[in-house]
Formats: sequence, structure tokens, C-alpha cells
Amino acid sequence: MQYSSITLSLVVCFATLASAQPGETPTIEQMIERYRANPQIDWSFVDSKPKHQPEAILNLLAERGGSALQPLRDLRNTGKTSSDSDAGWSLTNDLALLTTIRRIEGKAAPLRIDVNEGQRIKSAVRETPRIPVKIVNQDPGQESVWFTFGGDYRSGRLSRWRIHVWDENGERLPTIGQRAGMGGGVYTQGELEFGESDHRALDLAGFVRIRRPGLYTAKVFYHDSVSIADIDNEEVLAELVLVASDRCEIEVKPGPTIRITLSEDDYEKSNVLISQLMPPSTIKMIGSEYGPRYHSFISPDSPHGKLLIMGYAAVPALIEQLKQPDAGYKQRALILAILDSILHERYLSPMDFDGAIDNYHCRFPGGHYSGKVAPSKEVQDQLVEQWLSFSDDYIMIDKQN
Repeated sequence: MQYSSITLSLVVCFATLASAQPGETPTIEQMIERYRANPQIDWSFVDSKPKHQPEAILNLLAERGGSALQPLRDLRNTGKTSSDSDAGWSLTNDLALLTTIRRIEGKAAPLRIDVNEGQRIKSAVRETPRIPVKIVNQDPGQESVWFTFGGDYRSGRLSRWRIHVWDENGERLPTIGQRAGMGGGVYTQGELEFGESDHRALDLAGFVRIRRPGLYTAKVFYHDSVSIADIDNEEVLAELVLVASDRCEIEVKPGPTIRITLSEDDYEKSNVLISQLMPPSTIKMIGSEYGPRYHSFISPDSPHGKLLIMGYAAVPALIEQLKQPDAGYKQRALILAILDSILHERYLSPMDFDGAIDNYHCRFPGGHYSGKVAPSKEVQDQLVEQWLSFSDDYIMIDKQN
């Protein structure tokens, strides 16, 4: 049976329980009291090293098996009858607590995730799908669970969800880390009754980059309060009690090519404009087709603006510029930004490669992103290599005299 949790290492949990003496194994009573004293997630923990968290204690209690079962039931029953509204919110409606109880009982988890109605996901390079997911209350005791409906979408993805993908060799693909811009979003909370479900659609390209055709397997995870998509430290992720799907398949086919009709005049014009570019301290990008809405942001009379007006016709010269060994970091950053602003290739956005552009501001219909990170030539070189590979595979140029 698969359980919807990732188990924390015993050593980590033992070290973090201050109520136990150094070198001693904490008792079940000590762990219960520690959880009771602080049952809510510390929101700042996602930026820190692994440390004590309430769900880490629940994972450790689950390792104790049957001897921890009745104390956990008593803890939950206390929460049900408590007049303290905060305790009631934390305990009565605590999905992680009920999940731990069901795990020790050897029963199914309270919630399950159905992905794409159990069907293989069809995808293609450059045409990534939105994956339908459904989270269902299947609790064996038919209990309702406290649930968060919506929210956490303003970063450009549903950040309380996470997708892990493995290739045909069993190697896991890197996940896309925390994105720039604000988080949060409008949400409601309430009971998800037994048999009820909540439906969402996950943009695969927002969680992982699949750059090659092939047959992949994936697993989807959910947490009701933590933005698990933004967690880079796997040890921190392991402290949480997660809802998890079964493995599913993603079939990725070759994507469509981009055909560019190029005249000698356009190629020469592009090179002249590129030579006139002066990289600013903050590089500007756009998230949709260049037009009047962006003229006050990037002047149409500037070399930058004129390249955006040229659109696809400017792409061959921009790609060639990336190949120049003497191009500086800032120059390449600006070229990458312009390519992204013209083609909008989801897997090649420099905003998703920390350090490829050190300081940027991106505007798009309805909002904007800003980011400032330490420059990384190594990361930039990796992104440049991916752009050149993409150009070889997917950009076809029809030259005109």
C-alpha cells in the first residue's frame, strides 16, 4: 500500500526534539506534547535548514507504529472537543494528523490524487499540457477534512502542488525552483466531505522542463498550506506529510518547428541593431507580443524595441550572437531576454534559470515580475547551450535573396 507521506529520517527528528536529552530517544509522550505545543507549520521553514516541525514529529510517530496510535487518536479527540478555536483549527481539522493516524492503522490515506482520469498524458516539446488533477476525500472512516480551495497561484503556477518526473532511465528531472513575483491568491477554506473532490489543472511547464521526446513517468504531490513547489531542499520537503498520486505516464512527442523566412536585408538590419544594444542595469522583458501596450516600457525607437518589432526575422542573428565567444555576461543576458520576449519558449525562459540574468523586470498583460539574483556565468552558459540546441532542432530558416 502506498501512503501519502514522505518519511523524515529518524536522526534528523531526534536531533530536533529539545525535550529529549542529547543522545536519548524521545518518548511518544514527549513527542505528543511537543506537537501539541506547536501544531502549526512555521511558514519561514522553507528557507531554512531542516529543523523541528510539527509534521516531522508526525512522521516520526508513524515510525513508532501501533504504540503511537491511541495517543494520536486522543490528541485529535481533544482537539474536537476543545473550546479553543485555535486548537480546534490546528487539531480537529488537521489533515496531516488524520493522515498519520490512517497510516499507522494500515488504511488508505484520507485524500487521494487522481491524475488525468488515469489516462496517459499526451504532450510534445513546445506544446506542454495542462494536466487535470482531482483530489478526492476517500477517508476510510468517512470523516471530513479541513481543506483550502484555490489560492497560491500568483507566482504563475499552483504552488501548493508539485510534480516529479522520471525519464526512461529512471533519472529524475530537475524541478523548477521558486519563481519571481508575488505569491498567494484568493482562496476559501472549509470541510471537504467524504466522497467530495476538488478539481484543478496543473501547467506541466511550470513545474519541470521536459526537453526531449520520450516516455516519462510522473508523480503529483499536494500540501494544504505550504508552497511545496518552491522548496529546493529535499530534506525540508521530507519533513512534510504530503498527499501523493500513484505514478502516471507522460508521452512526449517532438514539437512543431518554427519556420522563419529571412532576407539578407533583415539579417543585416538585425546585426546592426544588435551592435547598437547597450545592456542596462535592469534588463527589460515582455510576456506577450510586442505592441503599443509596451511602448512606454521599451521604446519602439530603441534598438531593443526595433528588434522586438522585427520579431521572428531577428531571431537568426540573435542566435548567432549567442555563439560569439567574446560576448560579455550582460550582453548575453540582454540577447536571451530579447529571444524570450519574441519566442516565449516556456522551457527556455531566463527567469527560470537563476543567475542567467542577474537583474530583470518583465511585464505581461495583467502584471509583472521582477528579479535580482547573483550573476552566474555557468548557469548562463547552460541556458545558452539549450537555446543553441533548440535552434538546431526546431528553428528552420528559409533564406531569400
